[in-house]
Amino acid sequence: MAETIAVDAPDWHALPATEVLRRLSTDSEGISDDEAARRLDTYGSNRLEPPPPVAWIRILARQFASVVVLLLAAAAAVALLIGDALEAGAIALVLALNSLLGFVVELRARQAMAALRALAVPEARVIREGRRRTIAAADLVPGDVIELEAGDAVPADARILDGVDLRAVEATLTGESVPVAKQPEPVDARVPLPDRRSLVHTGTTVVAGAARAVVVSTGSDTELGQVGRLLASVEP
Repeated sequence: MAETIAVDAPDWHALPATEVLRRLSTDSEGISDDEAARRLDTYGSNRLEPPPPVAWIRILARQFASVVVLLLAAAAAVALLIGDALEAGAIALVLALNSLLGFVVELRARQAMAALRALAVPEARVIREGRRRTIAAADLVPGDVIELEAGDAVPADARILDGVDLRAVEATLTGESVPVAKQPEPVDARVPLPDRRSLVHTGTTVVAGAARAVVVSTGSDTELGQVGRLLASVEP
């Protein structure tokens, strides 16, 4: 099998299943163990990387590090020196509220990242070299063929190959609590995420039916991983 595959193609949902398999250099029998190991080295583990740990006191201290905050603090000090205690107090109150808001936003973003990582699936059913087996979900790679059925949490972003009445709840990504019917047929490339019915996503849950799907994205490259990157980059 080819060692380089186009996993960054943006429109997996719009491609026929056969074309998706071709681009991922795989087939319905799955990839070999050797190829899976090579791809794992190339694309990394199928898990969301946690943000570097930061003590809450450092998060709070960062809120006072901007030029604007320092200028306002200087203005409050000048106002206090010239005897305008009311103005100094007003500026200090604004600074305190601004810093508290920034602290809460960053802290909640980190807590949200931790919640996303808690959605990780421990195991996945995969077809490799034509044999069904259960592996650690962290070892999934683009090109792996997985099996899904009612009650399963989806372990990676995947393009549906075939299935029977597959339905998934995608509230973690779209906020929509009503199960979404999935299908192997491609959809228009321009449709938004909630309407990409030929795809299933990490962090969502299958509530009915069964299907086989081929993994197209893992770890931080999944839709859930992109949400995690956005949360990690939140600035006050």
